[in-house]
Amino acid sequence: MAYLAISTLKLNEPIKKITTDIPNVFDTSLFDQTNPVAEADNDIYYLEFELDRGEPIHFILLDSIFHKSSTLYFIDLNNNGWVGPYTKNSFLNNSQIITGQMKTKNILIELSISRSTTPKNHLSSIIHPKKMKVPDSKIIRRNIYREPNNKILLTGYWPPSNEAIRPFSQNHLLNPEGWIGGNWENRGFDIVSYFPIFTDPDCQSCGQGYGDLEVDYQDTSEDWWNIVDSINPIAIITFSRGYIDHSWELEWQYFNYFYWTADFTEPFYPTPTPPDSTVPTNTRRYSSLPMDSIVSKIESSGLGLTPYIDYTQGAGMYLSEFMGYHGVWHKAKMDSVNIPFCSSWTRACRWIDRLGYSPGKPQR
Repeated sequence: MAYLAISTLKLNEPIKKITTDIPNVFDTSLFDQTNPVAEADNDIYYLEFELDRGEPIHFILLDSIFHKSSTLYFIDLNNNGWVGPYTKNSFLNNSQIITGQMKTKNILIELSISRSTTPKNHLSSIIHPKKMKVPDSKIIRRNIYREPNNKILLTGYWPPSNEAIRPFSQNHLLNPEGWIGGNWENRGFDIVSYFPIFTDPDCQSCGQGYGDLEVDYQDTSEDWWNIVDSINPIAIITFSRGYIDHSWELEWQYFNYFYWTADFTEPFYPTPTPPDSTVPTNTRRYSSLPMDSIVSKIESSGLGLTPYIDYTQGAGMYLSEFMGYHGVWHKAKMDSVNIPFCSSWTRACRWIDRLGYSPGKPQR
């Protein structure tokens, strides 16, 4: 589901505009003097924020003030990208949500709520991103238990995250143009990729897909352990699709959740849940990839993307976080037997055509 394009709606009056400082805590009157637009059984309320500078920001949402029928979007009016949707189900594991990062001067809030329900303020506050200094990890090259070229594993999910890494697949049926990952840039690493396939490579609602690592908890977990056992990678980067806002989000932490969002096929949730029985529920595991370096490379690539590291919370309680957790979980296993290893997850918006981070940058 996407937000409703304003151009298709009949607005009887101008949208209420607010200028705010950052950080700022909002009061309960935020949506006062806003009149709804009727859409099916819902009322749609709009509110526009005007910021002095196009600097990175987040909004904080609280479960205690979020109505059970509400759906909330944050729309970047400069590029028509958006963050969301947020619903009551977004709070399954947390009483507070920090939204995806936005970097713009003009943000449109779209609040959809059931007809005749009085709109209340669903926004707690606006903040700057948390900044943390995490030392970049380095892959220590050793040949213990490994083939001559150490392998780096790339995994994808919904397009374009699967299409971006297709050239690194060693499966001729999936990559008829030929594998390009052998001894990548003469650095002594072979880069290989695994990903599901979708009928429409430019899909919006993509579904489960088919092949390796389908968007299904059981299929993902079974394929995952088979893949890492067979290729024994020295590093793993997992990709997925994120917000439709020209951003590249790198996740810092992943949770061993009990509650997950349902997938497409029964059983709809991980079995077992939480998936990792070696640590308590909600245990965090952390990325060890050189995230600051990745952000710098993307910023200097000229692709027009906004990269950032998400230090705020997990990766969404769905298959993206499930896959990312498997990556850092596998790293912990390798650490326990003293095998150097690096793993993390990165989430790219759907506008990316072909760009992956590895010891070198894939060519178009």
